Order: sequence, then C-alpha cells, then structure tokens
Amino acid sequence: MPGWPWWASAFGLVSDHAQQFNVQVPVGHRVQGIENRPPIRPPAFAPGPALQRHFAGGQHNDLLKQIPPGDNYLYFTEKRGHPQPRFKWRGRYWSFLLKLSPDLPSWTIQARRSNNMGPFHWRNRILRIEEIKRLQTFPDAFELAGTTEQQWRQIGNAVPPMLAQAVARQLADHLGARLEAAA
Repeated sequence: MPGWPWWASAFGLVSDHAQQFNVQVPVGHRVQGIENRPPIRPPAFAPGPALQRHFAGGQHNDLLKQIPPGDNYLYFTEKRGHPQPRFKWRGRYWSFLLKLSPDLPSWTIQARRSNNMGPFHWRNRILRIEEIKRLQTFPDAFELAGTTEQQWRQIGNAVPPMLAQAVARQLADHLGARLEAAA
C-alpha cells in the first residue's frame, strides 16, 4: 500500500525565544525509506465473528463504496452538487466515511477504530494493523501488545517515528550549533 504520513513545506517550527529553526520537508518529498518498502500483502484469513461485525462504513457501507478515493461523506452533500444529498455540509466529523487515495498522503490515524470513521482503504475496507503501522512510519518488525483495538490506540496516539527522528535531528543540530558558538 503506497502511503506516507505527510507532504508539506514545513511541518514544525520550534523556538527557544533566542532563535528559531524549522523542521522542513520539501513539497512533494516522500519521507526517505517509506516509498521503498515492499507493498503490504493482505493476509490470507477467513474473517471471524468479530471481523464480520466490524466492517467499513457500518450501516453506510453502500455509501462508502460510492465515495471516490481521497474523499469523505461530503461527497454526498448538496454543496458538492450530489444529485441526491444524504448529509448536511459539515454535519458530521471530518473522518466520517473518509477514504484514502493511493495517490495522496494518508490522513492522521486516530486512536479509535470505528465502523464509520476513517481513513478506510480505497478498496472500501478497514485498514489492517500492519498498514496503519506503515502509514505512521513504524518499522514492520515493531511489535504491539494487546487486542486489535489496543494496538490501534497505541499507533493512533503515537508520534510517527520518522517525524520524531526528523525533529530530534534538527533540534540536535540547532543545539549543537549554539553550543559551538558559545565555546
């Protein structure tokens, strides 16, 4: 699954009141290492009773299938020009029926998994733990403990490791330069 957690000209600004520094990624830059990972192969399994009850879109699964990749429930609003509006503009939370696009960055992985709260895979299914780990830049070998819901919460509450690394590297460079100037 191609995916990366951000595209931005700058995703952070830190100040120590004496000096500022930016943590930047050029527009359109894919964070090194993510795009070179092998694609995720769906595991071969028969869905058990828990998975049969937990399916993408819940009661709105039929609508989710009609939403284009990269869009959400707003697709079904009058403001977007849908011929049969089903929802009021901004009447739901932003991640309601939110679907990933294979050509765009992923949205934030939230700490709670739900039948109607995305992001969902563009093939109209709930993402797997292995997929959200990759989207959040966790190494494939990183092990999580607990149930699927507990693992999802751990990933959703975490700072993406590659983001933390980029910020830490810039902070170390900034502090190192200040220490050298003071010496």
